Amino acid sequence: GSVANGCEYYGFEPNTETYNGLIKLAEYLNITDKVNLFCDDALNMNKYDIPDVDCILTSPPYFNLEVYCDEESQSITNCDTYDEWVRKFLSPLIGMSLEKLKVGGKSCWNVAKIKQGDMWEDVIKIHNQFGFIQSDEYSMCSSKRQVNGSGKSYDKTISFVSE
Repeated sequence: GSVANGCEYYGFEPNTETYNGLIKLAEYLNITDKVNLFCDDALNMNKYDIPDVDCILTSPPYFNLEVYCDEESQSITNCDTYDEWVRKFLSPLIGMSLEKLKVGGKSCWNVAKIKQGDMWEDVIKIHNQFGFIQSDEYSMCSSKRQVNGSGKSYDKTISFVSE
């Protein structure tokens, strides 16, 4: 979406196989000049020359709900509990991301309540700690495939602005 709008896209993919597929897709679409992908843990973003951005739009990992590989770059590496993961990964990720946000920019996080914890509330609380307030919220019902055919699951995209 950002590339179609003439903007640049910056993204982190810790799974080497997925990263390689995304690079091939960008090449196929002939958009490599607008797509900046890093095969790394997003917590290493300060190693890269990433300019300040107008918008953060992300769907971070949902702790251990979906683990795509066993690489060290996975967010749950060295995190035995959800609370530890929030402290070691989610909170620092939000803080580092907000440091890259231009004044007046929006921070949008697609998250869900999971068995181990309430990512909705945690993302809101962490943004508040960094001086951001919730401005909008959009709910979406996940497909039955995503919840293994049992019941419904809801994701929310929560948007934040600086106070």
